[in-house]
Amino acid sequence: MNKTTIIKLVAAAAALYAAYAFFFCGSKCDAAEVENNWSFDAEVGYYENRIDIGVYTGEDVAYLKASTELGVLGGLAFTSAFEYVNTDDSQLYSSIGTQLTTGLGIFDVYGEVASIENTDSVFELGGSYGVDIFGLQSILSATVNDSSEYSAQIESSYLVYTNDQFNVLIGGVLGQTFETSDDYTYKLGYTRIATGGDLQLFAQLNYLNSDTLAGTDGDWKATTDFGVALSF
Repeated sequence: MNKTTIIKLVAAAAALYAAYAFFFCGSKCDAAEVENNWSFDAEVGYYENRIDIGVYTGEDVAYLKASTELGVLGGLAFTSAFEYVNTDDSQLYSSIGTQLTTGLGIFDVYGEVASIENTDSVFELGGSYGVDIFGLQSILSATVNDSSEYSAQIESSYLVYTNDQFNVLIGGVLGQTFETSDDYTYKLGYTRIATGGDLQLFAQLNYLNSDTLAGTDGDWKATTDFGVALSF
């Protein structure tokens, strides 16, 4: 990660906090409002094909990802996450962000650095708005990177079955890129089956239909993910 990227990431995080403190928190944000609400989620698994913004970014690869909520100040949660993908040119995605939960939904803003071996790092700024309506969770999100390339997508998911032993989640994504060398649209459907508890075994079936999939003639292509997830 070069110095310019680090400065951008730190500046973005500082600006987000300053904006929140000014508009939402005011004089009420003092030390007494800091909550030690630390949590941690981790996942180790295997991608038949890793999917990112409607394209495949790694084939037949192992991965490790983790995320944590560092704490809450005046209702604003601070988060951090990373993902390591064990491709021939290893990939590391690192992010920091803020999350605000309101009666109208959840607002999330983050900065991410994608570091891929033998290539320049890419900085991305993203934001999302999520809402849960009768168990249907929907997230509208948008991103822009340091090359002024944009993407926008909407994702919805629903927990169709759950008990103490396992649960079944289905979901779908519709997305579009803008200002890239070759803009494209993509659609993704998925089904995820996982065991219950804080330590879960999971398998996920993905169906991707993307303008970037050469030779598919608009057909859907199926891939799988599986692994172990841990939360505490």
